[in-house]
Amino acid sequence: MKLLKMASTVAVASALLLSTAAPAVMAASTEVSTSEQTMIIDYPDGKTQRVVEAKLSKEQAIEIANKYIQIPSDYKLQSANLNSDWSNSGSSSSWYLNFTKQDGERTVGGISVNIDGNTGRLQNYNSYVNDPEYKPSFPPKVNFNNGKAIADKWLSSINPKEYEQIKYNDRYEEAVKPPLDGNVQYNYSYVRLVNGVPFPQDTVSVNVNGDGQVVSYYSNWTPNVKFEAKDNVIPLADALKIFRNKSQLSLLYQLPYQVQGEKKPYTAYMMDTFMLNAKSGEWWSPYGDTIAPSMDDKPISDKPLGNKPASNLKLTKDDAIKKVEQSFTIPQGYTLQNASYNEYFNPENNENMSNWSLSWSLSAPDKELTKRRVDSMVYANVNASTGEIMNYNYYVNNYDPLTGTTAPVEAKITVDQAKTKAIEFAKKMVPYYAHELVLANTQDPQVLLKDKNARTLEFNFKHVSDGVTIGYNNLTISIDKETGEITNYYANFSLTEYPTKKPSVITLDKAKDLLLSQYDVELAYVTEQKPMLLNDQRYALMVASGEIKPNTEVSKTPEAKLVYQLVSKYQREPFFLDAITGTWKSMSTGDQISLDKVKVVDIDNHWAKEALQLMLDYQALDIKNGKVSPDESITKGEMVKMLVITMNGGYSPDFYAMAARKNSFADVTNQSKYFAYVETALDRRLIDKADKFNPDQKMTRDDMATLIVRALGFDKLAQFSSMFNTSFTDVADVKNQGAAAIAIGLGIMTVDNGMFNPKKEVTRADAASAFYRYLQKRSLVQTNY
Repeated sequence: MKLLKMASTVAVASALLLSTAAPAVMAASTEVSTSEQTMIIDYPDGKTQRVVEAKLSKEQAIEIANKYIQIPSDYKLQSANLNSDWSNSGSSSSWYLNFTKQDGERTVGGISVNIDGNTGRLQNYNSYVNDPEYKPSFPPKVNFNNGKAIADKWLSSINPKEYEQIKYNDRYEEAVKPPLDGNVQYNYSYVRLVNGVPFPQDTVSVNVNGDGQVVSYYSNWTPNVKFEAKDNVIPLADALKIFRNKSQLSLLYQLPYQVQGEKKPYTAYMMDTFMLNAKSGEWWSPYGDTIAPSMDDKPISDKPLGNKPASNLKLTKDDAIKKVEQSFTIPQGYTLQNASYNEYFNPENNENMSNWSLSWSLSAPDKELTKRRVDSMVYANVNASTGEIMNYNYYVNNYDPLTGTTAPVEAKITVDQAKTKAIEFAKKMVPYYAHELVLANTQDPQVLLKDKNARTLEFNFKHVSDGVTIGYNNLTISIDKETGEITNYYANFSLTEYPTKKPSVITLDKAKDLLLSQYDVELAYVTEQKPMLLNDQRYALMVASGEIKPNTEVSKTPEAKLVYQLVSKYQREPFFLDAITGTWKSMSTGDQISLDKVKVVDIDNHWAKEALQLMLDYQALDIKNGKVSPDESITKGEMVKMLVITMNGGYSPDFYAMAARKNSFADVTNQSKYFAYVETALDRRLIDKADKFNPDQKMTRDDMATLIVRALGFDKLAQFSSMFNTSFTDVADVKNQGAAAIAIGLGIMTVDNGMFNPKKEVTRADAASAFYRYLQKRSLVQTNY
């Protein structure tokens, strides 16, 4: 098989591994001895390169897979692929085997196995069952701790040698919540240890389902890494002091993304994490940067340079095009390809927004340009009301199909020239923010300037008001290193009103103590991310394809350095430190939270402790002063919240998506903490539309039975009350007799001395217990699709 020299590495690899037009290669592979599988390519210079090589045949790989997984006899081989993978640490070959179980024309199960083509090592495994008759039990047959023991035993049996080199990562356990149904998969993660030090890049992951079966396995194991010697490492106590001294804090206006009602920004203290060279104690980056990012907050102007534009324009297509052409130079040979007008509702300011989306492409007659820049496009978005350009992008593909090479980018401008141009352009485009725009040095531009694969220099501006960075507001400008032209512009400015004066905040020392308290300092190995790490086979292929020149200096072995790094103790919901109060707040709602697992003082000896704790773990019950008050009556609002979270797999509804929605009940507006829950319950027909919902009214047993039966999907059936056993003595007082009978018949609710007591108020413990039993019965009575 011959390949033209102009083909790139990607094209060569694609032709070898993916093309269906190469039967000779595949046929040759099948004729190779079962002890070795090889794909061979002849290059134009007369040299021959062995590209995909494996010591194991397909049959041997299948035999090994069966030893690992014990694939059932009714699972048949669907496909077998031999692939070659290139990585920084060398080349490898892998057999990808897929087995399926069929029931007629329907696939009811699948198993995929990835076997190393040379060593027979199990690299990945995944299985699934698609059986509508399968009913997972609740609670699951196996809990989290039992599953961990199963995972350990399984790992030690499939690869005892590697099992001795891994350590279970228990950091994620604090985020583990008990399942809400039996269809659960517990995940267990392990990290590789070298010289007793974690190497987080290499991990092993195992999933065990609620029936105690190992259903997936993933291993990322890097061979041929050169690990730095574990000597002369600075003590952990010294590393802690250095982290504290070198940590840089900043203030940020944080806008919770799922807040209900009026959206107000919170003032937060933020701290970027970083690494320390474990031997020198200096700031260290795996990307070769030698200095920490600058935190200079000097704006690009000392005053505003213009006024914000009015939002009363109604730009036409031609107006929008003119706006773009006045600010940017559309490349020669490009013509307008598409123009679309869009209107949408913005819940941030409760107003309708409009914009023009424009795109340009190379003209068909310009064949020479088209050949050289097949993927190059120009895009722009213009606010149709204000005339502001929101983004502009001119994408240039460095790959040239005429020569089959990726052209190196030679810089013809200096960093200072590009920086000056970016600053002046920012002043021109958003003059009204000039006094609040600060150039953020997130990466050393000199590194990008020297990188011949990087086409542009990127400058990021953050929006700072009186020393406080405004949320996610930012401005990005990219400049082509060869032409000096602006090729990318992205402006993101929130419409929310932010304070113009910095509020009074806690001291830097206190904030630093709090922010560092959320981390553990860990000694670890981290590989250096060098620009080019090539193995011999990959190097030969790139030379043959013309992508690099012969004798190009490259590094062949990745090196792992010893570093101290900050590792988060908490893996649950995102949070931030309120700079005014010094408390932790939820990133999604702005509510005050505890980083440690919620504990209450009044349920330890309660009969409903397990059910109450389950609801607490999913924040379905409110806590006041460390108490859940299990024997107090629950309100309708609390009850609906609990049910919606339970039905939603433990998640709250999307508050932001509902922000623009008109309230369905007069007494539950979008300012109410129950708004999203009540509207979701209405959408799911758990409740009926009415003038008022009365969220603070106490929940009765009658109403709870109706809610639960509707959640099970039996509300229509409940209307035929005569078909049910309604032998409770106060049946005449029950509003929904069918729902009460179903709830009792399923064991979700009980009677007391033969009475249902429909008007009796439901306690928080009663509600939690009923929902726990609802989860048990739901797994049995609902149909799987």
